[in-house]
Amino acid sequence: MTFRVEPGDVRDYARQLTDAQHAAETATAYMNRWGGFNAHEKGLLGMIWPNHSAYVTQVQEMLRHLADLTGASSDALRQMANGYERTDQDTAATLDATYDAVPRPPIDRD
Repeated sequence: MTFRVEPGDVRDYARQLTDAQHAAETATAYMNRWGGFNAHEKGLLGMIWPNHSAYVTQVQEMLRHLADLTGASSDALRQMANGYERTDQDTAATLDATYDAVPRPPIDRD
């Protein structure tokens, strides 16, 4: 059994998480703008005002938490991809250094 990581694939997933972060931030902005209503706008919804306010607060907290998680995960995945690339390059350089140099004839251009 082998373990293989493609840094480009890890970066693609990090980009997807960044997209999710932006979506959560956009949803938060939407909730901030349209989620509440003042006393004059309540009308019939006045009966559920306390529940609605608590619901909006919970959704906003959840979206902030989602944005924080996806943003931090995206950053960590990018760092991980960089680490795998450095390890691959260092290992390749170490292996290449164990081989004898191959003499190459000069190229003669007439």
